[in-house]
Amino acid sequence: MIFNIVNHLVKGSTDNIPLSDDSIDIVLASLILHEVQPLSRTMRQINRVLKENGQLLCLEYEKSEGAMDGPPLHIRVPSSVMEQELEKAGLNVTQKVFFRDNLYVITAKK
Repeated sequence: MIFNIVNHLVKGSTDNIPLSDDSIDIVLASLILHEVQPLSRTMRQINRVLKENGQLLCLEYEKSEGAMDGPPLHIRVPSSVMEQELEKAGLNVTQKVFFRDNLYVITAKK
């Protein structure tokens, strides 16, 4: 059970997340990172705002031929590319799970 959770709505851009360095415990990015360009800048920003041992949970569609649902293939981020971008930003991938052939979750830790 989780207690003492406080949420605050913050408007901003992933290019320059308007939060202090080392201020966030968990980042949840659900079916959004395929929309971000360039992905590397956003990953660096996520790393910046995460506290030491903070975690990112990323849910995205795999770039797989024959997919019937989700965003167009040309904007999807393959899980292998997502892992590389996370590691380049200084995050350590701790787990990758596929829910279906075309939907994955990656968790990473600072």
